[in-house]
Amino acid sequence: MKRGRFVVLEGVDGSGTTTQLELLSEVLRERGQRVVTTREPSSGPVGQLLRRALRRELSGSESAPRSLPPASLALLFAADRLDHIRETVEPALREGAWVLCDRYLLSSLVYQGATLPEGEAALPWLRTLNEQALRPDLTLVLRVSPEEAERRRAARGG
Repeated sequence: MKRGRFVVLEGVDGSGTTTQLELLSEVLRERGQRVVTTREPSSGPVGQLLRRALRRELSGSESAPRSLPPASLALLFAADRLDHIRETVEPALREGAWVLCDRYLLSSLVYQGATLPEGEAALPWLRTLNEQALRPDLTLVLRVSPEEAERRRAARGG
């Protein structure tokens, strides 16, 4: 059996990665391809923890909402990515499926590079954390103006 393809869609919130991923998956399925759609953070255990952390649903010692420091989030994103690859991406690729992923490594590099106190100086550390990550066959970066992205986020209530 032929190995599948790993395609990632990247872009700022409101750029349309989720919409375009759905449209691409429909076209590929219509052409007879097996398609697995996924996203980061994943739906795995580390990804679920990350989503709770990003929504400030973690509680501290006083049961008050707690956020995690940017370096902790970077470590969790890298851990989620490796688990996601092992549990979802690689098995689907071995079965010949196209794996379409809504956000991946570039999103981490941009987001953590912007939120870590070291800024761009943190990029070598972030790359080291993610050096075991599977390289996509294709990464599509969706670009929209900041105004359009903001309009889209506001329209969906986010």
